[in-house]
Amino acid sequence: VARATQRGAWLAREGRAEDAVRELHDARQLAPRSAEACCNVACAYYLSGDDSTALYWYGEARRLNPRGEVAAQAQAFLEQRRGRADEARRLLVAFLREVDASNVAVLRQLGKLHMREEQWSKAAG
Repeated sequence: VARATQRGAWLAREGRAEDAVRELHDARQLAPRSAEACCNVACAYYLSGDDSTALYWYGEARRLNPRGEVAAQAQAFLEQRRGRADEARRLLVAFLREVDASNVAVLRQLGKLHMREEQWSKAAG
């Protein structure tokens, strides 16, 4: 698993996103219950420009590990990018309520989302 993951990360850094997707799928096959492996696949799809498939894999990562910060933030980011700010907000608020109410990174992302939506009173906390 580690070798395939490292190779996938290297391929992604080299700008070979499609090759990274294949390699990271291989790694996920070796660890099908790994949320981290799903996040890696999602990231490779994002880098290849396939936001819809990336969103699916971040959702799978969250299904396997509902407490995963990276998957929650990435999924919210992609939802916002698709014009679904309400869904992004729901994901972030759910993470804060259910996992870690003082997570600075998630709070920052939620604040920025409120600012972009010009919800000033909510952005201020």
